[in-house]
Amino acid sequence: MFDGLYYNEKDDPVSAHLFALDGTKWKDLRGKFTPTFTSSKMKMMIHTMFDISKCMSKALGKCAMEKEDIDIKK
Repeated sequence: MFDGLYYNEKDDPVSAHLFALDGTKWKDLRGKFTPTFTSSKMKMMIHTMFDISKCMSKALGKCAMEKEDIDIKK
């Protein structure tokens, strides 16, 4: 894996993601994610992801045409 990536589970829990961890912590976290991303579950999610990406593309295109700032939270 990648050695030397910063993560601090206590003070910055978001930094302790799958790509930053190694060893046993990485293996444990991957074991939690694996059932979520089975091929059948991914097939069920694809339509939702496609619909969301179309909406996002339209919104970003509108902001770009009007030269507006983009509210990421919205």
